[in-house]
Amino acid sequence: MQDTEKEACLILEEAAAALSLAYNLVKKEKVKQMIPAVQNELSALRNEINTNAHGFDPVRVSELVSKIDIKRDSPQPLTRLAANPGSATLQLACANVRHAVGKLHSSHPWALNEIAFDSLNKLADVLYALARDEGSEL
Repeated sequence: MQDTEKEACLILEEAAAALSLAYNLVKKEKVKQMIPAVQNELSALRNEINTNAHGFDPVRVSELVSKIDIKRDSPQPLTRLAANPGSATLQLACANVRHAVGKLHSSHPWALNEIAFDSLNKLADVLYALARDEGSEL
């Protein structure tokens, strides 16, 4: 494993740690229920990067995406996200995943298989949507 992959794995571990914190901070039950599933998929993808073992199932990631409403064209006010610790922590996890994706893709775009790369991007979208949902009115 190259240094880039090691660094990406550490960034994904940071995302998983942020999700553990978010689980204890979020107030919306439907958001709380999805966090362990996202965390499990991140761990499986981290293992994929770390060992090239195919332990994740992209169908599970697609199922997570289907459970949420991803709206990319209607931005959430940042003040609302920042005012809610659960939402802010989910946003941090999302940023960590996007950082890992960028790190992996910029240095070796061919190193990560396309399915794993797509799954990481989908999980980042899920985290962003969960952060928006948690940051909206209760």
